[in-house]
Amino acid sequence: MFKPFFVISVAAFMGLGGMHQPIATAQSTLPGTRYIDQVFSEVSISSDLQYGVEPDLVTGLPITLQMDMYQPTGDSLAARPVLVMIHGGGFRVGGKRSMVGLATSWTQRGFVVLTVNYRLDPGNKCQDVQDGRVPPNQLAAEIARCTAAIIAAQHDSQAVVRWARGNASAYRLDPQRIAAIGSSAGAVTAVNLAQRWEDPGTVGNFDSLDSRVSAALAMSGCQYDLQSISIGDAPISTIASEFDGAVPLGCVLETATTARRINLIADTLLYYGEGAHAIDLYNEHVAQVSAHWAQFLVDHLNLRSLLPPGSSMQIHGIADSSAVVSLVAVASGGPGYLQAIACGSSPGITSNLNVDRIMETRAGLAVIHFDASGTACVYNSGLTNIVVDLQGYLQSDSFEDVVDERLLDTRLAGFAVGVRSAATVATATRPIGGSMIRYSGRANADAVIVVVAVDSGGPGYVQALPCGSVPGTTSNVNTSVAHQTVSGLAIVHFDNSGNACLFTSASTHLIADLQGYLTAGSFDDTAAERLLDTRLTARVAAGSMTQIAGVAGSSAVVTITAVDSANAGYVQVLSCTATPGESSNLNTSEARQTIAATAVVQFDDQGTACLFNSFATDLVVDLQGYLAAGAFNDVVDLRLLDTRAG
Repeated sequence: MFKPFFVISVAAFMGLGGMHQPIATAQSTLPGTRYIDQVFSEVSISSDLQYGVEPDLVTGLPITLQMDMYQPTGDSLAARPVLVMIHGGGFRVGGKRSMVGLATSWTQRGFVVLTVNYRLDPGNKCQDVQDGRVPPNQLAAEIARCTAAIIAAQHDSQAVVRWARGNASAYRLDPQRIAAIGSSAGAVTAVNLAQRWEDPGTVGNFDSLDSRVSAALAMSGCQYDLQSISIGDAPISTIASEFDGAVPLGCVLETATTARRINLIADTLLYYGEGAHAIDLYNEHVAQVSAHWAQFLVDHLNLRSLLPPGSSMQIHGIADSSAVVSLVAVASGGPGYLQAIACGSSPGITSNLNVDRIMETRAGLAVIHFDASGTACVYNSGLTNIVVDLQGYLQSDSFEDVVDERLLDTRLAGFAVGVRSAATVATATRPIGGSMIRYSGRANADAVIVVVAVDSGGPGYVQALPCGSVPGTTSNVNTSVAHQTVSGLAIVHFDNSGNACLFTSASTHLIADLQGYLTAGSFDDTAAERLLDTRLTARVAAGSMTQIAGVAGSSAVVTITAVDSANAGYVQVLSCTATPGESSNLNTSEARQTIAATAVVQFDDQGTACLFNSFATDLVVDLQGYLAAGAFNDVVDLRLLDTRAG
């Protein structure tokens, strides 16, 4: 709980600088950079939205908790970042309407702002407790009363964060990009949202959702419970003045120092020789602070130079040909997918690569068809950057590039479970760990498919294999934690009845998307074989080149898995004499990930190839088969697109 000294004067509520600023009424956007400049001239306000019903702190009677939503008028972005804005007032007085000026200015930058009414206790003596003005015989009771008000403000504000996630689709909010901003008592609450997320409370109707924010901005706020600062807390940025009588500068400095000791981001703008508090301090230095905080949010909500959702980027290759490319979603803005499609066609029928959270970098192979003008497109459903690396071309007589088709989706009813019984599921059901899922394609044919594990139940793997065979010798897709969505390319053989199977070791939904068929004789679909497993020998150090062996002078399709990564980085398949770093075949975003990706590897005249890993990890390589001579033109890897370079 909180230490027996606290905060916040009514001056935070009285200093309403900016609340009388008019809301602009012009109908057009203005020049500038979204999130940095006030590019929207008009703001729309939805007032008194209910987010919960809770007992009043004084009477105990149920009260309705409300907020206002500020949206940039004319904004067409599909997923907008959110600022939860929390007023001051010593946890005694104040309300959401006091934040109208500040809310308007940040909405004009392109954020959706939610201003919060939280439960108050008009009789609390938090300021007197902090200042040592409470008699000893009353101190314990006043500390308890103050603590209850602080925790209520935290829990109510966390309910607003969850409300934003629960209503993300309805209001076009980005559930992965939510920050808190507060003044005085609201600043203390914003800091608590960043550093006390382990105590989410149960306010509102979305208590099963995540309460965490990705950043917090504090106008005269600090952490009064320093023991609550721990690894995993969100970055914070605080403004404070030397002679602030409500929130002492020492508390602000102690908060920042404690966070920095464990490598957390705790940014401060300190104004020595001044005594202004909270929003008054902000207004005195508004140009400097707003510019600094706008950049802070761009950095820590990952809003920098990302393609907006719904973009379709052109790439170019050999006309009327099918190419194998590596798709990379770089520093994604949240969940979404990439799809290789014909330019001008409707996206969403299938996917080639999936990401499931903010700041994730994922790579995967795709087969893409260039039209008569040598053009194809890559569509992204969410904020991300995209890199596309050419691996080579499938010869026209070796690959039939059919229209992509969804062969299996266990989120829908009607898929078959089990190999012998082939029982058909009448309603959509999530396959449990150990399930063998049957799906159908062209009889006695080798197909290129994308396998997707959707909303995994935990760590595990998915294997594409003939129905009736024993699973576990290799894998095609791996998941590291619960609620992941991971995809990978696989080559599967449909038997004489047109059936193939997916085995999942952990509970997950499964999707199989058809990319095309390899013609007879173009692919030697050997029994799956494990070429490398460093778990049996020694973990591979960062910067290593690890050799694998195959058929001399051949192009093989392999699945590479990085197991229990040490940190973010990449794995690249290349000639053992080549210099790494020109492209990547697999990417990890953080430590302790297990990620699989498919690659086409060219074995040299001695039958060797190498894997380079930029981070320490175990490596597993599974052979899927060999492409026949002449079936695949394994060109020198070429970068076709990199949106990070504009």
